[in-house]
Amino acid sequence: MIGLEDVCPILTPHGYHAEILTTEHYPLFENDLDEADKYELARTRFQDWRKALQATFSSKGTKFIVTSDQHKGALIFGVTPFPGSIGRMWMLQSKSFAVEAPKAHGRALPHMMGSATRAMLDLFLCHYLVLFNFIPRKQSRNIRWLELGGFRFFHRTDIDTDIVFFGQGEGVETLAANTGLWASCLGAEMNKPPAKEVEEIPVIIPG
Repeated sequence: MIGLEDVCPILTPHGYHAEILTTEHYPLFENDLDEADKYELARTRFQDWRKALQATFSSKGTKFIVTSDQHKGALIFGVTPFPGSIGRMWMLQSKSFAVEAPKAHGRALPHMMGSATRAMLDLFLCHYLVLFNFIPRKQSRNIRWLELGGFRFFHRTDIDTDIVFFGQGEGVETLAANTGLWASCLGAEMNKPPAKEVEEIPVIIPG
């Protein structure tokens, strides 16, 4: 199991710390969740960002909160385990961190985030064969960050939706075509037999 002894060495060089996430941290993010993450949570099967956030806090798997001297709650992240050594990786950030981090780190922020992200993904992939999640197409900044982290993107060809699947690891193509997985994560409206295989899509997002 991934623990603080694994994630803290990745974060500490950048001036951040990690703690185990508990329900006591919930008010920090209910009152200061980034708007983009609210939108993304509202697109899940819960159809309500607060309900989805509550479910995130109570989900299985190890969950962490990232703090610093300036932020009691900068980020929360974790991996929810699925059968077959599959992990649904997620991360949410506070509105104040999204605004203040660029001011604090300047041009060094993209490199810092990229370095920490790659190290964290390498850590997770030591424990899971494949990592995945879903994201709305309009989240162009987050998609660009995920693309740089090595994720591949797939969309359903039988449903008119702006939601895309992203993943990396062994068997990611098969996982992307799993209709039941789409339904369990996004809701019953996704539970339709696919007319075609899902298609991988190139992600070309302006820098």
